[in-house]
This record gives sequence, structure tokens and C-alpha cells, in this order.
Amino acid sequence: MSILEAMAAGKPIVAPRVGGIPEIVTHGREGFLADRREATEFVRYGIQLLSDRTLRDALGQNAKRTVVADFSAAAMAEKYAALYLGKR
Repeated sequence: MSILEAMAAGKPIVAPRVGGIPEIVTHGREGFLADRREATEFVRYGIQLLSDRTLRDALGQNAKRTVVADFSAAAMAEKYAALYLGKR
């Protein structure tokens, strides 16, 4: 949930590529997904975002758009209704 909250606030994401996170964050679009849980990879992505405001702002805007389009209350209600009604 914290990832979605950060995205809703327009923040780019740096997270591990585990569990359901890749279903929320696309590497290079809303942020970065680390393949290994090594601090160096997270640090590298963090430094890249800190060093490049244009990239940071673009990924943050993409993150916010993704949350609104795919994970807002309205979007989730539509998805649940489609699931329950047998529409995909």
C-alpha cells in the first residue's frame, strides 16, 4: 500500500522486483525495480533520481497517472464489478 500512496503523491518508486510490486510499477516508467536486494542497486537508482530532476519529475508524474488510471477507488470498483459480472 505504501508504494501506491507514494505514487499517488507523484513520487517515483525504487523497490525490489518481488511479489506483486512489478504489477504496480513498470521499471523505467513509474520508477525502478531492483533485481537483487543489494543496497548498491537501490543506491544507484536513488542517486540517479536525485541527480536528474527531469527524470524524477517524469517518473513521478507517470506514477500518479498510473494510480489514478489503475488503482483509484473508481478504477478498482470498475475492475471488481467486471470480475463479479464475468467481464474481463
